[in-house]
Amino acid sequence: MHKIILALRALGENPQNYKGQNLINKAYSDTTLTSTTAYIYALIALDSGEYDIPADALWTKQKLIDKITASDLPTGGWAGWDGTASVDSTGMALTALSAHKEDPVVKADIDNAVNFLKTSEGANAEFGDSYSGDNANSTSQAIIGLSSVGVDPTAGDFVKGSTNPVKALLSYKTQPWEDGFKWLKSETAENSMATEQAFQALVAYDLFKNGDRLFHFAAPLPVESTPAQPSTPAPTPTVVNNNNYVTVTPTTDVSKLPVPESTKEVIREIITNNNAGTAGAAGNTSSQPQVIVVQQPAAVQTAAGEPKVEVKVEKESGTINSNNLKVGGTTAFIGALALVLRRKFLGV
Repeated sequence: MHKIILALRALGENPQNYKGQNLINKAYSDTTLTSTTAYIYALIALDSGEYDIPADALWTKQKLIDKITASDLPTGGWAGWDGTASVDSTGMALTALSAHKEDPVVKADIDNAVNFLKTSEGANAEFGDSYSGDNANSTSQAIIGLSSVGVDPTAGDFVKGSTNPVKALLSYKTQPWEDGFKWLKSETAENSMATEQAFQALVAYDLFKNGDRLFHFAAPLPVESTPAQPSTPAPTPTVVNNNNYVTVTPTTDVSKLPVPESTKEVIREIITNNNAGTAGAAGNTSSQPQVIVVQQPAAVQTAAGEPKVEVKVEKESGTINSNNLKVGGTTAFIGALALVLRRKFLGV
């Protein structure tokens, strides 16, 4: 999981929110961590971005640092599979602790580890282990660890004659038709793990020369943008219960009401003043009109041949009706009704 987090960061993804999964949460809650190698990779993963890690998490960065520094050897470095100081484990520990050099305990462990690597380097500038001797993997981890803590693996005590660890690593490259790296000089075919670690070492050294370090992802975590919600058009007035009643709310497109323009103007004024009154009522809306309903009787018309309209102002406590209201030529009477409604229900 920790290597997946690093891979996602390298790809520009956010491990805290990747396809609905929070891998950082899983990392700091991991109950399976029991080895120094596991602590190392967990710390590198949690250091790969500005993540939200609870102070009471099972694994905070400080807890992981404490685990790693507590397991270093008195002679410097960290133990490998056989319990003795290992170049591979030491290189990985240096990489994990490189972001915490300001901690005096960490700084002391780093200094001791660098001295251990100096004494472990062979005359040919290569590194190895007790099992296989000099090999590409150990040499790669030494280069990564040194570069991560700001120590040049091609200078000072690490130079052996005309060569250094970086040049020595390149001698493991398969020739001439392949582009990978061998694990041992005695091998002829490339080794996938040796190739992966050699590439990491070369990248780490290049980053060091440019003032950076491996697994330091400077780019901020990507933030998933919330898709813009489509705007909701004003609802078209709808006749309900087959009684020609039309419900009008402050969001209704009054222009589409099946009534004359003079009535639409009255309705707009009532809605506007209702909103203003509600805003000034200090949260008390019980006396404000809640819904305006317009009725258009099918067969009843005014003398001018226009439909009669009934305007009803509904409240939580009941309904006020103005029956047989003539519209069209009687605009003054409609305006008077609007004024009455405003004074009665809006207080204006």
